[in-house]
Amino acid sequence: MAIGFAAALFGLVGLLFLSMGLSQIVVAPEKVTHRADIEHLASDALDGRNENATGSLFAQEHLIDQMQAFGAVGLNGGGSRDAFRQELNVPRATNILGALEGSKLPDEHVFLSAHCDHLSSCWRVENAASRVCNGAADNVAGVAIVLGTGRAIAALSPRRSIVFAFWDAEEDGLAGSECCANTNPLVPVDLIVTFLNWDVQGTNLLPSLRDISFAIGPETGGEALQRAVDRAVENEGLDVGSISEALGQCRSDHANFCAAPLVFFSDANNGCYHTSGDEIKVLGFGKLEKQARIGLKLAHELASTERPPSHRSSLIPVSFNDAKTIQEIATQAVENDLALFDSYDQEILKGALSELNCIVDSTSFFFLFDVLRFLSATGSIVDVLSQTECSGYLLEEA
Repeated sequence: MAIGFAAALFGLVGLLFLSMGLSQIVVAPEKVTHRADIEHLASDALDGRNENATGSLFAQEHLIDQMQAFGAVGLNGGGSRDAFRQELNVPRATNILGALEGSKLPDEHVFLSAHCDHLSSCWRVENAASRVCNGAADNVAGVAIVLGTGRAIAALSPRRSIVFAFWDAEEDGLAGSECCANTNPLVPVDLIVTFLNWDVQGTNLLPSLRDISFAIGPETGGEALQRAVDRAVENEGLDVGSISEALGQCRSDHANFCAAPLVFFSDANNGCYHTSGDEIKVLGFGKLEKQARIGLKLAHELASTERPPSHRSSLIPVSFNDAKTIQEIATQAVENDLALFDSYDQEILKGALSELNCIVDSTSFFFLFDVLRFLSATGSIVDVLSQTECSGYLLEEA
């Protein structure tokens, strides 16, 4: 169709501006994510995509099909479909990894990562009509972002190589990414420019927090990575809070690549997490598309920039800005959504907010005691947010 060609051409022109360093004016394709990916991978037919389920094999074939279609080759050597596979010690578990070779710096790699597996049995059954744990937000949405970014960026001949990593057995102690990072590394960590990971996207913590998302860990790449994230987020209409890597709680695959600069994108865990209610109907495709556009812009800048981020480590795992960010979120939850929680959890939330208020209002410096108080209060909030019923999480389309 003519309109589709025009949109694609317009998107390509915008992305070419990005290759000249003008990331703030990049125009992404009309749609980065493909709904067909989500509908297929989150369908009951794939039975949760657990590594010991037949549905996982169908998911693997879909990932390989899509990567071959946009020109990626298997990272594990050779030109066959098996070159995309990395077998794990976990029975019947297989990572799927493809790559686009960089046009100028093929030995430097930007990793785009999302786990594809989910659960064979749910923590809670929220949907009487279907007991399947489809994991639409966790993590089909993340997979769709990585696939969509691959399709959009393939035609741009990025200077650095881009790896598309779809992990298996994430729900089993991050076993898939651990294998690739440590047991059988296919790319040495010192050749990873930045590791980007998406896990739980297109959803919201609470109704009042529907426009909030998180970029976890950009401080690991210093100011250069934080500025790149800020440029990618700019003008997308999404409030993406940058918080320290420690607040990711090692709960996703980025934890195995912490020796490289990294960013972990997440909407965190709401009441649908690991329940049968995590279905396509709880996804906000408008929000998901904004998250995909952010990822595309960031990935292309990292693959194109003359000076990539350098890994940084900090003696203090969290910052005062983290406390301010979490305080603002807790304030909105208490002021607008307290009725969603039972009386016991209401008191936990209010107590955690009171503790955060004391920390933020008393000092702009973080001492060890403040760090411990902050981490305790944040942990309480995270636990409460994931205990609500899987309702009230529908996102209006943007």
